Amino acid sequence: MGKMKFLVFALGLVLAIPTIAGAIQTNSIEVTKDINQDTAIQLRDAGSPAAVDSVTELVTRYMTNFRTCEPVHLTQTVDIFGFKFSYQFDINGWVDNKCSYYATANIGGLGNDIRDVFQIQATDEMIAKVKPVIQCNFTREQLDILVDGFIAAQERKVSEKIGLAEGETPTGKPKLSPAEEKMMQMLTTSGACTIPNQEELMKNFTELMGTFQSTTPSSPEVSVPAAPEQKVEPVTPEAEPVQKPTLRQDGPKVNMPSAPSF
Repeated sequence: MGKMKFLVFALGLVLAIPTIAGAIQTNSIEVTKDINQDTAIQLRDAGSPAAVDSVTELVTRYMTNFRTCEPVHLTQTVDIFGFKFSYQFDINGWVDNKCSYYATANIGGLGNDIRDVFQIQATDEMIAKVKPVIQCNFTREQLDILVDGFIAAQERKVSEKIGLAEGETPTGKPKLSPAEEKMMQMLTTSGACTIPNQEELMKNFTELMGTFQSTTPSSPEVSVPAAPEQKVEPVTPEAEPVQKPTLRQDGPKVNMPSAPSF
């Protein structure tokens, strides 16, 4: 069960990268906005059809690069008021006829504001130790499933945002498309992704969870008044009077010989 949870975490890492990948052709990733469908919608609303077409073509090329396993190497650290988050993502191209993926991420610090609001007692060192390493080796078919699922997820998110902008009411948890469900099944059951540091990771994660449990306030104890103590005196049964046997006077009399005298 723990391995499945971390594989789902890996899914979040893997699927977040193509959105960031819109910046890989620029000189500085940190100052570049993500190029995705949201940007296309903004440009469309601004009344620039040519720009929309250009962005659409660029996104299509990026998706083609992911589908053909073009090498990509991304590393970034974000620090906002003491909250530090870093990640590394690598697509290493085709290795033994499989597309090699590597991803890792961790939280290096929380900051005083987050600690005060959520009353977190764990140290930054303990939190930073929870650093999953994800390695995936996708066949060509599995890579197609991954890219198709990601594209479907992006299209669904854009549709949901457009619907909310038009006044629709959220209907709870979004329903995954068939392509997304197929992608999730592939990631969690095919064995394409592994966690090499799983044993160490589970140990550090368990220690971290222990700090949260120890700080959780316990339920107030309710004192229930005890019933008044009742003393029960032992009851001593009255001894029944012993009746002395009575000799019958009407019975036959037997003359017992007296003892001889010496």
